[in-house]
Amino acid sequence: MPETIFLFPKPPLVSDGPVIPSDCPVNIELVFLRRDIIRQIIAVNYYMKAARVLSGELARVFHAEALDEAQHIILLMRMLAKLDPVQAQEFRQHDVELVITDPAPEKGNLEIDPGRRNAAISYLSEAVKLEAETINEYQEQIAASRNQEVIDLLCIIMNHEKEDLAIFSHYLFGVAPWGIK
Repeated sequence: MPETIFLFPKPPLVSDGPVIPSDCPVNIELVFLRRDIIRQIIAVNYYMKAARVLSGELARVFHAEALDEAQHIILLMRMLAKLDPVQAQEFRQHDVELVITDPAPEKGNLEIDPGRRNAAISYLSEAVKLEAETINEYQEQIAASRNQEVIDLLCIIMNHEKEDLAIFSHYLFGVAPWGIK
């Protein structure tokens, strides 16, 4: 009696999952950096507000701390641009120069109605915060998604948000008295 041999079909090749496009980095470090930038912008605005309201030595201390925190924003944005080529390109295209200058404390380098400067800083800061948070949300969704079409769509939208982040950063740095160009 011949021996019965059971032949099982070869299993199909299993891929490692969907492919995340190279122009759509999802490193957790990028999330950390954007969160840090948000916190630094909030701190700078708070310290500058305190410097305007207070006087004397306390005003000088808050102003100096705001400038110090602004330098941290530059360092964080430089690292963000280093790790995310799309963000670096958007910063370049929208003239976000990641350098610190020292304009007069009451005025940035963008012309704006003086009575609306604080409102502009507030709205622009919130816009930068919202864009950075939105980019982080898309990045986390891309990293968790198993659907290639969803990943591709979220990548397109996320990269557009990076352009928006660069645009709002450009204007915030032009209006804010912290001295960022």
